[in-house]
Amino acid sequence: MNKWFNKQTIAVLILALLMSSTGFVVAETALKITQNPFPILVNGKEVKTEGYNINGSTYLKTRDISTVVGLPIEFKDKKIYIGNTTEESTKTTSDGIKTILYEGKNLVSISDIIDQTKKYNKELNYIGNIDKETKKNYLTYFIINKDKQILYKFQDYISVNGINYIDINFYENEILPILKK
Repeated sequence: MNKWFNKQTIAVLILALLMSSTGFVVAETALKITQNPFPILVNGKEVKTEGYNINGSTYLKTRDISTVVGLPIEFKDKKIYIGNTTEESTKTTSDGIKTILYEGKNLVSISDIIDQTKKYNKELNYIGNIDKETKKNYLTYFIINKDKQILYKFQDYISVNGINYIDINFYENEILPILKK
């Protein structure tokens, strides 16, 4: 019986030693989690979003970042989509400009419109203004012909992360007919 007791004791000691060394390894790899101490800047402007620093790496919530940068986010079919999330969300104008989806609206980039105006021998220019009451900057866009005559002007645009857009319906119903004249 002494031999069995010794084998059992040795087995328990080995098992205890293995368990204690495993516990030591787990203690070595414990996560050090703190609030993100760093400011988050988007296009040079500080934004408030929750983040964490885990073992020296910064992690931000995907949904928070998508909101800050103005892009939709969707979890579908075990995938995370950021930006135009599905084919249904992306439209193309009647003259071939792709849109982005922002806050439920399909938007056309002003820079794409500038490129498009050249096809119609027109130009899209702008001038910056300051609203006297609000002190905010805004742009007035001008569609001009080759003789430098102003054909149309507008101020209805949405700025997303420093890029200006207009609604697809405004483009199709107001801008495009002017370009095609």
